[in-house]
Amino acid sequence: MTTQTSAAPRLNVLCRLAAVGLLVSFTSACHISSPGESASESAHEIPDFSGYASVDWQQFASDGSPGNGYLVRFSTPDGSTRCSILNGLSASCVGNIVGMPNSAPDYSRDRDTFAGNDSGSCSGVLHDISDSQNPQYAFRKNGGGCPPFADTKTLGTGQKLVKYQMTCALGEGSLTACINTATNHGFVLRPSGSWTF
Repeated sequence: MTTQTSAAPRLNVLCRLAAVGLLVSFTSACHISSPGESASESAHEIPDFSGYASVDWQQFASDGSPGNGYLVRFSTPDGSTRCSILNGLSASCVGNIVGMPNSAPDYSRDRDTFAGNDSGSCSGVLHDISDSQNPQYAFRKNGGGCPPFADTKTLGTGQKLVKYQMTCALGEGSLTACINTATNHGFVLRPSGSWTF
């Protein structure tokens, strides 16, 4: 009888350790990593925009006339990056892309496969439509300069812009993120490391 009662607590401890091990393994497997990084090097989480103040997308129409809204644009508070939402279906950002992965190729070779880059030599994170069955987002860098984005309305930190299935938001610490809520694809830009999903 003593053997049964002393074995039960040991078995209970072993079961708890196994459960913790499974949880750690599962959590590690769920992390998404940037190009060139393993999941153990960088744990990415999609930002939660639920507490952000929603702004009227019509005020960000690129042609200045609210209501049209095929293309809506905003710039970051420092004016170094401009983001666009095209028809509420895809997004892109060009300019000074913080945390650009070192592995990002030079997009000047294949610029025509990316929508939303009308800024010449700017680096960006753009909607890659080269695979029409599985469009994704991809980084492209370029050594050239960008035009000033002074004519683009600024989205404030803690604000989000929602246009149909696209949500873009700016958070603390130079965070810029855009997510297509229908496809769950998008990108997160931050100085500590930017990534696409």
